[in-house]
Amino acid sequence: MARVTRITGIVLIVLGAVYFFLTGAAHPTALIPAFFGIVLLLCGAMANSPDTKRVMLWMHIAVTIGLIGFLFPGFRAVKAFMNAAALTPVKQTAATESLIMAVICGVLRRFACGTSSPIGGRGSPERPLPAYTTA
Repeated sequence: MARVTRITGIVLIVLGAVYFFLTGAAHPTALIPAFFGIVLLLCGAMANSPDTKRVMLWMHIAVTIGLIGFLFPGFRAVKAFMNAAALTPVKQTAATESLIMAVICGVLRRFACGTSSPIGGRGSPERPLPAYTTA
């Protein structure tokens, strides 16, 4: 999973750099995916350890950052595309970049967790969830 996180970080860094230069290097906010990518790349590097507790810590941090990178740019892109009549070319480029970042971070969340639900990831046929009692 650390490898998936590192690859996602590299893809986000490339995405930020490409859009930064597509906008003529005039809009530093185009580098926001690159900043997320740097953090994810560092989390993936730190999670590359034989110590399972350390791996769990850094992968949880990476998934949380990926979730933030999915939610905020995703809502921003949807909001911008819903108001498509008022989109200038620069805003359309920014909304497209936000949408691509949201998709990349959503894919990270799906593959890093290995499940679409946190509850589904807790149990397995070999190790079922504990029975809850109301005593």
